[in-house]
Amino acid sequence: MGCPYAFALLTTITMRRMDMEEIPKISVFTSVFIVSSSRHVPVDPSRVHLILNALVAIVLVVQIFFAILLGIILQAILFGRGGVSVIGVDSVIMRSTGVVDYR
Repeated sequence: MGCPYAFALLTTITMRRMDMEEIPKISVFTSVFIVSSSRHVPVDPSRVHLILNALVAIVLVVQIFFAILLGIILQAILFGRGGVSVIGVDSVIMRSTGVVDYR
């Protein structure tokens, strides 16, 4: 039960410590995340999303908490993917797998 609160805390800390010089890098990798997750790769018998959250974790390290949350919010608002009600769950799952892949 404490995992979403921990990620919310880490996102808040990340946003407060973010430098203005890091914003272009974060925005580029957020857009890479959005574009790659909108593509479907056919793998029999179904399709797979390439989310590239490990790549975002390798490049951004701590800023992954803000970048993935921003990407999921933009997907929900612009494309209607997932919906607003699952933003918290999606962001926790994708950020935690990105961090685990990075370590």
